[in-house]
Amino acid sequence: MSMTSEYPNPCCRCGFCCISAICPVAKSLGAEYPCPYLSFEGDISTCGLVIPGTEKSMEFMGIGKGCCIKARAFKNGIENDFASLPSEIKQKLVQSLRKQGIGLERR
Repeated sequence: MSMTSEYPNPCCRCGFCCISAICPVAKSLGAEYPCPYLSFEGDISTCGLVIPGTEKSMEFMGIGKGCCIKARAFKNGIENDFASLPSEIKQKLVQSLRKQGIGLERR
């Protein structure tokens, strides 16, 4: 279940990937959307499945390995690849989604 792919764009821990889908580890524990393990410390996403103080669990979950989102973002009619956007923009997008309750509502 460990993520092994390397991604060309750095992870900024915006949480968009976790808002978009449940990871295989959370699914194996019976989690449903939205992920009950996702939380935020300011604009930085955190995962309740990560064992505090261990890099091994972050590595296993793929946290910090790079932006894995395959999405298009449009601004002023220009198409951009989400993963290649600057960290600040990704974090602002997720902050906006969170204010709207998207990805955080419990079903």
